Amino acid sequence: EKNIRGFIIYNFPQAKKNILLLEKLYKRLKPKLVITREAVRMPEKTIVFTARQAGIPTLVIQHGILTDGNAYRRLQADKIALWGKVGIDWYLAHGNDITKCVVTGKLQHDPIYSRKNDYEAEGKNLLLRIGADPGKEVILYVPSIFKIGVPLTTVYITKDSEFFALNSILNIAESFPDKQLIIKIHPFDLVDLSSLRDNPKIKKFSNIYIVKNADIMPLIKISSLVITSLFSSSALDAVIFNKPLITLNFYKRDDFVPFAKRGVALSVTNPEGLCQAVRQVFEDTKLEDLFISNRESFIYDYAYKIDGQSWQRVKDLIREMAHKT
Repeated sequence: EKNIRGFIIYNFPQAKKNILLLEKLYKRLKPKLVITREAVRMPEKTIVFTARQAGIPTLVIQHGILTDGNAYRRLQADKIALWGKVGIDWYLAHGNDITKCVVTGKLQHDPIYSRKNDYEAEGKNLLLRIGADPGKEVILYVPSIFKIGVPLTTVYITKDSEFFALNSILNIAESFPDKQLIIKIHPFDLVDLSSLRDNPKIKKFSNIYIVKNADIMPLIKISSLVITSLFSSSALDAVIFNKPLITLNFYKRDDFVPFAKRGVALSVTNPEGLCQAVRQVFEDTKLEDLFISNRESFIYDYAYKIDGQSWQRVKDLIREMAHKT
């Protein structure tokens, strides 16, 4: 009832206002093509809807990993630029016209190719800036969101689930004192960093560092192990960097992305098993061999080619669509 009231009182009037504004904008600018980053939230969906009503082609560029936790199963745009083949399979499974789907790779992965020789030095410099030891092994933890302006109860068991996961992460700092644990906060997370750093459970450890406004790619590059929460796309980045990966799933749902089933990660579903999984990563050489053997096909399916040319493929698609109008 509360959600329905919110839609009626806020969302509907806001959508109407945006539609009228966009109609005027399209009439004045007469664009050949409208491009959005995803079409998940109401403003993005409104942009696509209004453009189609005006007869303007629309292109959506995939931003996050496609999972059944997402609310955009129906593709309304004329085309979508997808990271990899699994995106086509996903849209097909939800009854969409897959001629709308074009695999381009992920734009944010282009720097992995073009700047691959820079990330090591950048990561080491970041460790120095935060007071960490560049000569000591790093375990990188990438949580989803501790605090955001919308409820995530459809994913989490409770609103405190990410803090629940954090408790098990702290056991790593205690069990592996020879490692450094870096917690990379999501850029859109509203959690109070000072309160998080001053939390007595965290403050007592000298080998824990919390960062937010930092490029995550150099951090992944210098890490010996990456641990991600249930639906962090940084898990895919870790696979691309050939890093051992552990995905945490202390939530309501099955794994959103089959990292563990495809043999590129370990999945931990209870707090007691995390330290054991970390130990297995560092001590079991056969496990790393398994990861290595499965990474190439997984990367191709989920991220296509890491060749620095995703931007060119997206550019070609934009030109093709714009010239048809």
